[in-house]
Amino acid sequence: MSIDESNPLYDACVGFMVAEKSEADSWAKVARLVQTKVDNGVGDVAVLKAEFAVVEKQIKHDFGVTTLPTTWRTAKSSSLAAARAGVSLTDEAGNIKPKSALEDEVRIKIALDRPVESVSTEVVRLLTEASNLMHLASWTSVQQRHVDYAINVLRVARGRVTNA
Repeated sequence: MSIDESNPLYDACVGFMVAEKSEADSWAKVARLVQTKVDNGVGDVAVLKAEFAVVEKQIKHDFGVTTLPTTWRTAKSSSLAAARAGVSLTDEAGNIKPKSALEDEVRIKIALDRPVESVSTEVVRLLTEASNLMHLASWTSVQQRHVDYAINVLRVARGRVTNA
């Protein structure tokens, strides 16, 4: 079966494929840049934020936009949060970590720096948030992520109490 490439659905599907690939490539570029700066001793978050600001100002001017895409803002936020927390953006093999996995790792690292009472409050909040979503017809990935994160925080907290 052959479909004419001018078919609007065909064109839309190709557009989504390109966007998905582009988003992954763009995340890898941002993460690699931040990790390289951190590795070379230029990982000060204020310096990195200033560099992002210069680029953003130029892009906004060049393209006549007032805000940048959410995916860009999220990539910037996630990579700077990792740099601030001292979490590597690359795995042991030097590959860029997936953004959602990195965000979870940063949250756990930040939880490690809090008192145990604060960690337990965070776990209760996450589990409550997941249960508040139970009115949905089926279990969602958002609920699962809250529960997975809460379990990981509990594991970390248990290790801290055991090793104290």
